[in-house]
Amino acid sequence: MLHRDSKRISVEGHMGTYCVIDETLWDDQTVFLLENENYGQDVPGLIVREDGFLLLSGVFNGFDELADL
Repeated sequence: MLHRDSKRISVEGHMGTYCVIDETLWDDQTVFLLENENYGQDVPGLIVREDGFLLLSGVFNGFDELADL
């Protein structure tokens, strides 16, 4: 399970490792915004559930992009 201080997170289908930079409640579950540990804001982020399930990739606008789901 992920938490606010998680680091070195591997996400299937994505190269490198990620760290949590923000969290929010969405659809009655905790979701996390991840940033690549090597490239930071230079590459799109990811949004995952607490169990690590990928909800969105190619994230540039943070949790605002959840509105499209």
